[in-house]
Amino acid sequence: FSFPRLSFTYCIIQMVRARCVYLSAGCEARSHCVSSSRLSNRIVYSSHAELVVANADRVASCLETCSETRHRKPITCVKRVHSPSVNDAELFVSGSADGRVNVWMLEESHILHVKLLDGIATSISAVCGWLNGDGQLYVIASSMGVVRLWKMTYHKGDICVVDEELIESGTRHFVLSLDIQRVTQPNGDAFILCAGTSKRWIDIYTGVMFPDSKMEKSLTINDAHDDWVHALEFDENENDPILASSGQDSTVKLWRFERRNEEERDQEEGDAVKRLEVKRIKVEIRDHRKSSTVSSFLVHIHAVLSGHEDWVHAVHWHPNKDSSGGRSLVTASSDKAIVIWTRMENGVWADTTRLGMIGGQATGFYGVVVCGDGETIVGSSYYGGLHAWKKVDEDMWEARPLGGGHCGRVSDVVWSRGGKYLLSTSSDNTTRMHARFGEVNKECGWTDSWIVSLPAVSPVSPSFSAFVEIGRPQVHGHEVECIATLGGGIFVSGSEEKILRVFEMPRSVAESLQSIVGEESIENEGLSPLDSLPWGASVPALGLSNTAVEKGEGKKKEDEGEGDRHWEEEAFVSLPQVLTAPPTEECLQQNTLWPETHKLYGHGFELFAIAAHPDSGTIVSASRASLATHAALLQWTPPGYTDAPKIIPGHSLTVTQCEFSPDGKWLLSVSRDRTLIVYGRSQDGTWSALYQSASKGGPHSRIIWSCSWFHDSSHFITVSREGKVIMWNWNGETATVLTVYSTKQSVTAVGVGELDGERLSDNVVVIGFESGAVDVLIIDERQGTVLARARPLIVVPEGGESAEEHTVTRIRFCPRSKTDSSLLVAVSTANKKLHVFELSGELDSTVC
Repeated sequence: FSFPRLSFTYCIIQMVRARCVYLSAGCEARSHCVSSSRLSNRIVYSSHAELVVANADRVASCLETCSETRHRKPITCVKRVHSPSVNDAELFVSGSADGRVNVWMLEESHILHVKLLDGIATSISAVCGWLNGDGQLYVIASSMGVVRLWKMTYHKGDICVVDEELIESGTRHFVLSLDIQRVTQPNGDAFILCAGTSKRWIDIYTGVMFPDSKMEKSLTINDAHDDWVHALEFDENENDPILASSGQDSTVKLWRFERRNEEERDQEEGDAVKRLEVKRIKVEIRDHRKSSTVSSFLVHIHAVLSGHEDWVHAVHWHPNKDSSGGRSLVTASSDKAIVIWTRMENGVWADTTRLGMIGGQATGFYGVVVCGDGETIVGSSYYGGLHAWKKVDEDMWEARPLGGGHCGRVSDVVWSRGGKYLLSTSSDNTTRMHARFGEVNKECGWTDSWIVSLPAVSPVSPSFSAFVEIGRPQVHGHEVECIATLGGGIFVSGSEEKILRVFEMPRSVAESLQSIVGEESIENEGLSPLDSLPWGASVPALGLSNTAVEKGEGKKKEDEGEGDRHWEEEAFVSLPQVLTAPPTEECLQQNTLWPETHKLYGHGFELFAIAAHPDSGTIVSASRASLATHAALLQWTPPGYTDAPKIIPGHSLTVTQCEFSPDGKWLLSVSRDRTLIVYGRSQDGTWSALYQSASKGGPHSRIIWSCSWFHDSSHFITVSREGKVIMWNWNGETATVLTVYSTKQSVTAVGVGELDGERLSDNVVVIGFESGAVDVLIIDERQGTVLARARPLIVVPEGGESAEEHTVTRIRFCPRSKTDSSLLVAVSTANKKLHVFELSGELDSTVC
């Protein structure tokens, strides 16, 4: 690659490299949103409008890849397409609230989009599919009172739709679950499709697997359950299949489909039945082309499994057969239990194993799957986490960490002052701590892009520090909107409750950070002596404030009798501990809290933005506002933050972001009033406005969403809704526009990172869009100061620019030490994702 020959001089051509080194994504808190591979221990689950692939064999960085955005609203269900041969391609089908159905293919760690199926206008409630060895692919999706079947041919990643069928139910009800079973026949295959409904019954549809055949409703099992039927799954037996069903009545039922020919049916009707019989219903599979019955089954209840105490959201058959030739059944419920049911030698089904969680802040499981090795079970919970258990002995299962992420909009993200850990906040009422863990070989390499005028850095080693979630410092009762870090392991967060809360790292977390990240982490973060820190924190019953606890508090006393404390009361006690490995979801939920040191009152509306001074500990905060009096910044002064906050007037509407300059001399704020203000500090420590841009006729004509300083503290960047990225020069008195980069989308976040050097071109700019896309910009100083697009980090497919709730909310660069040869940048989005990218470059000289 070379640029046109303009003169006999040399110019710098820079190859920018980028890779995603960490992904945090919460699973949807609903049924049917997690599925598993039959060929590996990978899990595919839905997170907002994307699919995420997780590897249950990994210890850190378990979430491998995220799919492209092919749904415009949250995915409501995902399921692996049944296939009789494990050598066939692994296909998955997903449905979303916008009525879209997509077919995906899993290739190792990548989930690739194959086909978009449309035809349903309302939210998809359930999906399923079947792939024959000869390439016949059937995909079924349901919505309110509608079941649609797509008949397709599949060959090496290509899908062609042959025919479609639509069956509308006369009664308006929800189809909550679907599953399909192939039935082998001498003259061709047939299928049985079952649908669990909100009317407590199970609808049975049948048909022959030919393109011109028709599907019909053959039978309805009335009162199959006493409440809504949440889950269905066949055991993939092509002769006499068993259907497992579960519902809100807390029971699991097994329905046997017994194949009968004419002679057997006549003999059964004529024989006197001398044993206890159950009601049997005949199901016929008809071929409308020949007006004949292809096959018939007698459906009867095989077993009723009673052991759960709440709604049963998921049923899943074990992929491997046991010694008797049957399969075990795994169920998940809101009662916080995952149960493995096994058929004993006497034919009775028994709950042989119970997995789950004991403790507070848990509302049970929504999904469960068994991985390909048959010895790993994964469940999804309400708080977006994945719970994993590995079989280590005949009757022994061990909890394993698997990751997950926020189950709500990730509103803000910030690095610690030493760059050793990362904090993220979300509308799921939590603040989460992510840290580097060990050295892991990354499978995917760099992706390259040729650009101009980016400084050279040394090539990055193929091994890097993986990231894991190691704590939940704050589990709150309100949506957490913004966060800032101070020195010494202290952070401050703001939420919709109008209060700022200050937290300090406890000793158990500090020692965990030292164990996981390294000895130097304590020194780099400037923590207080460990002996002076409280051991941990807990939340009292009916309380919102994290209170400090010392080591040993919460444990049962030796003189305490068996009846003095209820088992649930003991289970809810926080027991902080020093971590030497990534923690499990149960540990994260209640054992990694930080004690709260201060509450700061002063705002009358929901908190929206926070900034912390790099040296003094001063905090500046802003809330939502529609009047100038409410849009003023509040300044909180250490130590103790006991004095009343100082009011810093300036804006007339909500301040969307504020940020101190790296040298601590200036404060920059941007607002919905389309202006930016630069503040300076007086001798008494009060900050006041020095410069304000024009609201009308100024550089920005719409809301300014975000801002970021350059490391020289003399330049900064602002981005706005009209798609402008403006670079400013600040001389201490006034700000002037250096360059304007225009886009066609609303830009909602920006961050500036510095590589080696002192020129403006030694910086890299990352911008995020309302659509969820993220781009890297560089500064070209050869002919003036120009911002140019270098490469994308997150790509939105064509037509996805209008996708809802995918907004990039914050972009933060990790503080970089002199020994680092690359940059780490964290990107938070409204679609429940947190990404960490590693950026680097390589210098080359070419004649221009």
